[in-house]
Amino acid sequence: MDSRLERLRTLIVGPQVVMTTPFKEDYSVDLDGVRAQIRFMVEKGFVRGNATIIVTGSVGECNVLTESERQQIVKVAAEEAQGRATLFAGCNHSSTSVSVELAKWAQQVGCDGVMVIPPYYWRPTDDEVIQHYSKISEAINIGIMIYNNPFVTQVDLPIPMIERLAKLENVVALKECTIDIIKFDRCVRRFGDRIAVINGNGEYFEPYASMVGTPGFISNSAPYLPEVEFAMWDAIKAKDWERAKQLHIAMSPLFDFFWEVGAVGGTAWLLQLIKRGLQMAGLPVTTLCRMPATPVTEEYKRRFEHLVEEVRARAAAIK
Repeated sequence: MDSRLERLRTLIVGPQVVMTTPFKEDYSVDLDGVRAQIRFMVEKGFVRGNATIIVTGSVGECNVLTESERQQIVKVAAEEAQGRATLFAGCNHSSTSVSVELAKWAQQVGCDGVMVIPPYYWRPTDDEVIQHYSKISEAINIGIMIYNNPFVTQVDLPIPMIERLAKLENVVALKECTIDIIKFDRCVRRFGDRIAVINGNGEYFEPYASMVGTPGFISNSAPYLPEVEFAMWDAIKAKDWERAKQLHIAMSPLFDFFWEVGAVGGTAWLLQLIKRGLQMAGLPVTTLCRMPATPVTEEYKRRFEHLVEEVRARAAAIK
C-alpha cells in the first residue's frame, strides 16, 4: 500500500456517516437536499480525521437509483465536501462493469474512496467475488472499502475470502456487518494492522467493537443525534469504557425500536424515520422513499420523535 493510501486508511476513524438520498415530492432526487446534508454534517464536525461520510450506499437507497442519479449525487457531494470530509461513494451493483464505471466516476469527481459490496442477485462464487473487486481495483487508484453485508447479499464473506481481497493494492477498509461477534473479533485481530476494519453494525456493537480494536463505527443516527455520536467517539478515544457503555445503554431504546420497526415495515420504514430525524435537525428534506416502499405510519413517526428526544436527554446526563 503506497503512502497516499496508507494515509487514507488512518483517516477512516470515528463515526462513519451513511447518508440518505432525499427525494422531492415527485420522487426525483433532491440535489439541494444532498448539498444541505453534506454541509450540515461538516458544520457539525464530521470532518476529515474525525469521521467519514458515505453516499449512495444501502441507506442512500442505491437500489432504487439510476446510474446517472448516483453519479449526480456523488458529484454534488464531492463538490460540497470540498475535501473537508473524508468521502466514500457506494458503488454497489450486481454488474462488475457498472461498478467499475461508478468507481471511475467517484475518482474523477474527487472522492477519497469507494465502498463496494460483492455482486448480488445470483450468488457469486469465490472467484467471481475476487474478479469483481480486482476489476474495480485495476480501474482506479483511490481507496476501496470492502462492504460485507450478509443481509443484502445472503453471503457472509468468510475470513479466507477477506484475506484474498485485503491483498488488493488499494483496499484500505472493511465495513464488516456480520452479526457474529466472534468472527468480527477475528477480523479485527487478523486484518486491523493492514486495513481499517469498521464496525458495520454501528452503535449496537459499541463500545465492544472498539475495545477489540476497530477504529470506527457506522452511524445512521449521526445526522439527528450528532452530539451523542461524538460523545460516544470521545469516550472511545479516551478509552473511557464505562462512559461509552452508559451511552450505549442510553441509546438502547432507539435500537430496540428500530428492530421493531424493521420487523413491521422493513428497511424502507427505517430510512423514512432517519429522514424524519433530518427534518427534526432542521434540514429541508422530505421523508419520502421510492416504491416499492410503503409509507411509515404516523404512530411510528411520533414514537421515533419521542425516542430521539429521550435519547438526547439521557445521553446529556452522562458525564
